[in-house]
Amino acid sequence: MISAAYCLFLFSLTNFLYLENVYAFESDAVHAGGGVGFQKHLTILRAIARLQSPDGQVTGVVEFQQAFNAGAPTHINGTFKGLPEEDEFGLKIFEYGNMTNGCFSMGREFNPDGLKKRVDAQNPNHWTGTLGNVKNGRYEQHHNHKVSLFGRNNIIGRGIILFENRDDGGEFSIRESQLTGNVGRPVACGIIGNLMGHF
Repeated sequence: MISAAYCLFLFSLTNFLYLENVYAFESDAVHAGGGVGFQKHLTILRAIARLQSPDGQVTGVVEFQQAFNAGAPTHINGTFKGLPEEDEFGLKIFEYGNMTNGCFSMGREFNPDGLKKRVDAQNPNHWTGTLGNVKNGRYEQHHNHKVSLFGRNNIIGRGIILFENRDDGGEFSIRESQLTGNVGRPVACGIIGNLMGHF
């Protein structure tokens, strides 16, 4: 027969493991912008894309992280190898994760809001797929409120492309600036996939 003391031990152990799990999430919640005590049971969603040029000379990894909470921003970090230093390269999310024809079968830039005017990635009215530019092989954006890992603006399974030119944000009146940000041709691309996170 199981003693009361043994039952108490099992209860205490279970409670300890539960609290360990809760406070592990609290750290993620703080980074998600909630501060100490913010939704201790918060789920952190993660996604990753591995980009590569056709010749394999340019490679990159872009990671996405977002709290599973309405209105939570997405944190994006990317590192690239094989790019010239100091130069800038446009980075965009496209509609489809289809690489049957390399980077050219990913459809159009992801724009679920149907916005017409192209603006810089720092402008709150930018297209969802407009991420801005990679510089010195790095990309970092801590509070993207357009990109999401769930819901209407979900980017999981979509394509991501690194381009040969800097994204000018449509600041010039020439056609290419207005249409694409004058980013030129694709350099490398990949598909954004779900990365198992904390639940």
